[in-house]
Amino acid sequence: MSKASVRLSRRGMTLVELLVTVLLLAIALVALSQMFVTGVLAANKARNIQIATNRVMQEIEKAKDMGYLNLVVDYDHFPPPYTILDNNVVGFDVAGLRDAQGLLVIEPYPQPSTDNLKRVTATVSWGGSRFTSGDITVNTLVANRP
Repeated sequence: MSKASVRLSRRGMTLVELLVTVLLLAIALVALSQMFVTGVLAANKARNIQIATNRVMQEIEKAKDMGYLNLVVDYDHFPPPYTILDNNVVGFDVAGLRDAQGLLVIEPYPQPSTDNLKRVTATVSWGGSRFTSGDITVNTLVANRP
């Protein structure tokens, strides 16, 4: 074998080297695309949690502002768009979340020695994929103050 033929055979890439390079690039691109998909799902989940938390806190603050005596489930205190579902359960809308349902439960505090407290529980549940669905629940107590 002459020096000229050795020099010519080392000038370019072989087909096997090219295929290995393309395979490595494909593996890297698949990994990067999975990271992108995971990032988008995480951002959607965080957005849903933020919307639900804001809505739950709005309802909790409204209940606290109503005060103990006005915290009664009826159409005078919870007019439409609220929906009265039971003697102590009120439904409310949650804009911006897919298949969302909001519930406000108002009940006497279960401790027998505290008849001047009401427990308010606000919950927002929403649908979506198993990665983006969820629920948020917040509780508070409202006291009968003189």
